[in-house]
Amino acid sequence: MEPRLVVVIDTEEDWFDDTSRPVTVDNIADLPAFQARFFDPLGVKPVYLVNYPVVSDERAAAVLSELAASGVCEIGVHVHNWTSPPFSDEDVRNRTYHTAIPRELERRKIADVARLVADRIGVQPLAFKGGRWGADGRTLRTLEELGLRIDTSVCPLTDYSGEGGGPDFFDAPYRPYFPSHEDILVPRQPPAPDAAVLELPVTIGFTSGDNERRRALFARLRDGPLT
Repeated sequence: MEPRLVVVIDTEEDWFDDTSRPVTVDNIADLPAFQARFFDPLGVKPVYLVNYPVVSDERAAAVLSELAASGVCEIGVHVHNWTSPPFSDEDVRNRTYHTAIPRELERRKIADVARLVADRIGVQPLAFKGGRWGADGRTLRTLEELGLRIDTSVCPLTDYSGEGGGPDFFDAPYRPYFPSHEDILVPRQPPAPDAAVLELPVTIGFTSGDNERRRALFARLRDGPLT
């Protein structure tokens, strides 16, 4: 298979780390210049994964719609539980993972952003990334039900389980695969690949040597008594 470079960009509100500030999306106005400077000269077509505050803002949606219409990028879906309504004050304080809420509520949040992308930006989104890398087997089922076909949430060699119940992706595959509905880290052979979600793991690995041997060594060092 010929190598491919896929660039995905989480496209979010201005103050991701400070949930006490009012939600603004002024940074989106700079996307055309960002696109023209870093991607157009190289012929790279990034995927802007937009979340609810961005796509629900008329001016931000208009900027992304114009970029998408020009053919220089694609638009996908990104979901943070604490910015996609409905959410509670506790969700905002704790930045609760969308995988920690009832499945139907998670589905509603993903569906709302996908619908707004179609309505306001004018494209049918195909790609998804969970906020804070949140995704599991039920998320995959929802993506397939909604017609989303690419997930980019899996982040090998990382473990977020100590950060409010986040995912443990330490043993995730490095290469694209069709993930199982029972365990997002386990590849499967779907009966209908065109209707299944393809996982594109984030490119994280070791710069030399055998990835699996180095991962095993990394695990021993990580779990050792001195670390």
